[in-house]
Amino acid sequence: RSDSEYYATYYADTTITPAPVKEPTPAPREVTPVPEVPNIETARPFWGMTVDEETSVVRSVWHDGPAHTAGVLPGDVVTHVDQVPINHGVEIVEAQMRSKVANGVDVTLRRDQET
Repeated sequence: RSDSEYYATYYADTTITPAPVKEPTPAPREVTPVPEVPNIETARPFWGMTVDEETSVVRSVWHDGPAHTAGVLPGDVVTHVDQVPINHGVEIVEAQMRSKVANGVDVTLRRDQET
C-alpha cells in the first residue's frame, strides 16, 4: 500500500467530531444600585401641584399626582388647608412643608366661585 492509499483509508474511516464551541464570556456588567427608599420622617411631602404664592391659585397639576387624583384643576383657588384659612399662596407652601408624607391633607378649593 502506498502512503496516499493509507491516508485515504484512514481519513475515510475516521469520524470527525467537531470541537465544542466555547460560548463567549459576557463582559462584566456594572450593577446599578437600587435607590434607597427615602426616610419617611425626613422626606418632603409632594402634593402634585404648583400654586401662585400671592393669590393661592393653582397654576399646574402633575398628571397622576396626588392633586390630580383628588380632582384639583389649574385655576382652582385654595381657600383652606386642614380647615385653616389660606390668605396667600405662601401659606399653602408652609402647610405643605408642615405636612407629613403618607398622611392625608384636607384642601378646600373654590372653582368658578363655588367652594
